[in-house]
Amino acid sequence: MTLIKIISIYTQWHFGAAFQELYELWKNLIWFGYHFFSLPLLVHTLTRPIYRIHESAPKGSGLNIELFFENITVNMIARIVGFFLRMFLILCGILYQLMIVAIGPILFFIWALLPFLLLIVCITGLRIMFS
Repeated sequence: MTLIKIISIYTQWHFGAAFQELYELWKNLIWFGYHFFSLPLLVHTLTRPIYRIHESAPKGSGLNIELFFENITVNMIARIVGFFLRMFLILCGILYQLMIVAIGPILFFIWALLPFLLLIVCITGLRIMFS
């Protein structure tokens, strides 16, 4: 194959199929973050107790004020821990999504410049070799 044909095939792949694959990869990373962090589910269950831990009075125990306030305390602690854990996961998920959305266009731009960068590096190397 001639050098012109190789360059033509490479250019078609680099600016055609490879761009499409890079775009599909970017979409998959966005999809992954959305489903991995389950942001809608975390927002929906924000004030629920962590791991569904909750206390309730045993049946037939009657009115026991100490047990009543103990159950309220345990349930509030479980909800507070659940809230903060879910908020941390929501913030991590939002940060991940923002990073992926911001990095995508930068990678597309870098990918578009790579053939020109390769050409510049080759020319610079030849100049250094022959000077």
